[in-house]
Amino acid sequence: MNYGGCQRDKVVRLFLKDSCKYRGIVHETIFSNGKFGFFKNKIEHYSYKNYDHYMSKMNHYGALRGKEFYEKGKKVNLYHFLIKPPARFVIHYFIRLGFLDGFPGYIFAKTQAYGVYTKYLKLWLLKKGIKEN
Repeated sequence: MNYGGCQRDKVVRLFLKDSCKYRGIVHETIFSNGKFGFFKNKIEHYSYKNYDHYMSKMNHYGALRGKEFYEKGKKVNLYHFLIKPPARFVIHYFIRLGFLDGFPGYIFAKTQAYGVYTKYLKLWLLKKGIKEN
């Protein structure tokens, strides 16, 4: 995919572990006292084996993010279910031009919207004291 938001990811791939530290549970950020450099060309990176693996990771990270929000005392309401997921779809499909990737761009945008829904659903379940299997 060339559009939809993935193309801008700048991920630190190579570093000296003794001079860097991770922060965050989801979308960890690497901090260092030194400088970061980036490759000029794109690196093909496949994070998922297939769609089921992608959805499994989406659910896992949604649970982690929901727990993080819960621990920070974040509130959840209908806005988080009715507005935020469709807004994420619009961002990835229209604003970041995901439609130019065709059907995969549509699926990616829908899945990103589902990810937003999932993290707030996990937060809501924690707030209600509802246990999952």
